[in-house]
Amino acid sequence: MKATVLAVAVLVASTQAFTFIAPMQARSVGRSSALRMADVVDTLAELQGPVLYWGSFGVSLGHEENDIKGYDNFTKFSKALADTGVAKELKSGGPYTIFAPTDNAVDDFQGELTAAIVKNHIHEGKLTLNGITDDVTTMSGKLTYGRRFRKTFLDEAKVGIISEGASCGQTYPADVAADNGIIHAINAVLEC
Repeated sequence: MKATVLAVAVLVASTQAFTFIAPMQARSVGRSSALRMADVVDTLAELQGPVLYWGSFGVSLGHEENDIKGYDNFTKFSKALADTGVAKELKSGGPYTIFAPTDNAVDDFQGELTAAIVKNHIHEGKLTLNGITDDVTTMSGKLTYGRRFRKTFLDEAKVGIISEGASCGQTYPADVAADNGIIHAINAVLEC
């Protein structure tokens, strides 16, 4: 009995380590209540991005190179969604697929996140990572599909990067479920 409980606990713990779950809240439906996830905009705002490591710069500060410094989140793209008014469009309807660049990717971008560029990160429909097998039409353009190095690319951005082997590489969330869609992290801004 104890071995079974321990095996279940290990299975649950290992499953949770690789599963990204959107925030949930309860809502009343008639006499019963059902769990409801947040929409894609609110889910993205709360989503934790890939790990940032100290690297060689941390050694002089007393850290190991592979010590975690923090997380690269999606606050800048979330702000651009709100500032351009696109977030309001995504609050209802759907499903949508959002290809969300991390804060570092937005910092590396040499331009302004206009409404057209923000909409170029949104597909009307739900695409899982494994479901991306061809070019993707967005709200303001078309992204070219590519498959290289066992990775999925849209234009030059890697979608849902997963660290392989024993490395301490970064893992970018993919297939993050929300009420009205799904979110995949990417490592570059998708220009129009």
